[in-house]
Order: sequence, then C-alpha cells, then structure tokens
Amino acid sequence: FTMLKELYEDLGRHKQDRTVNNKITEVFESDGAGGGEWKKSKWKDLKAGQMVKMHKDTECPADILILFSSDEKGVVYVDTMNLDGETNLKEKTAPQEALDIREEKIPHLEGTLTCDNPNEYLDKWDGNIQCNQINRLFNCTLKNLILRG
Repeated sequence: FTMLKELYEDLGRHKQDRTVNNKITEVFESDGAGGGEWKKSKWKDLKAGQMVKMHKDTECPADILILFSSDEKGVVYVDTMNLDGETNLKEKTAPQEALDIREEKIPHLEGTLTCDNPNEYLDKWDGNIQCNQINRLFNCTLKNLILRG
C-alpha cells in the first residue's frame, strides 16, 4: 500500500513539474548585430545569463537579478511566501548604478557577473556586473535579487 501511495504522489509531482516547466516568459534574443527582440520561451528553456522580462503579478521563472524596473527608482515588489512563509511583499530594486540606463538599452548590454556561489543562506548574497559597453561596474546585493524558491 505504501508503494502505491508513493507512486501516486510521484506521478502528481511529475505532472506539476511539467506544468511549471511549460509556463511561458519573455526572453531577449540577440541577432548578433546589435539588435534583437523579445520572444516567448518556456521556463524549462531558460539559460543562465539570459535577459528575462517580467510583468506585474507574474510568477518568477528563475532566480532573477533585477536590472531595470518601470518604476523610476528601480523598485519592484515581490511575494516571497514560498521562500520564507511571510505574506507581506518585499521591496527589491535595480542596482543604483543601472538606474540611469534607458530601458531599450538594457537587453543589448553585455558583461560578466561575479557573485557568491549558491548556498543555503537566504539573507546574504553579493555580486557585481562588469558591463563592457558602458565601462561600468554594478554592485549587486540581495536587495537586487529575486529568488525563485
């Protein structure tokens, strides 16, 4: 009986995983010549380093480093209940060094992210992005990071 129950629960988890992995988000696809466009992509096809566009009241498809917000101060509000059980929204922001960059330029930026390795701590994370085209270093902290959970 226990084996049947575990099989049933495993099948339910696989179905739920398929549903989540097939959700759609928007990613920027560069054309290699300084242009590109936003395209629909399944969550399961996301790769590290891709630019992801999120909209109000949508789920986060992965751990996301905020580079831009429609708010002039770079603020976004995030529900973290699946991470910490708290029901209040958390304020996150784009790095201060990125606030003067126009939205249309963000997807075309290239750089290198250096950051802490994944770990069990939910209250500490540091990194920086060296952005080559504009010769700028963005300092990043947990305040700029949205965790998928």
